[in-house]
Amino acid sequence: MSLRVMIILLILFSAASLYSQQRQFTGGTISGIVYDKSTGHAIEYANLVVISKTDSSVVTGTVS
Repeated sequence: MSLRVMIILLILFSAASLYSQQRQFTGGTISGIVYDKSTGHAIEYANLVVISKTDSSVVTGTVS
């Protein structure tokens, strides 16, 4: 095979292997305590907003 064909095949297989390694995120949990930086006290009823990395939209979820 010519060098050009080998390079094209290498690029195609490399791109295909990178795409196949992407995983779908099925869910998770965020937990913790939010503290006031100046006083060190826990903040009651603090809100946390999670933003989607791809389009900056707010990710929906539940409060527990």
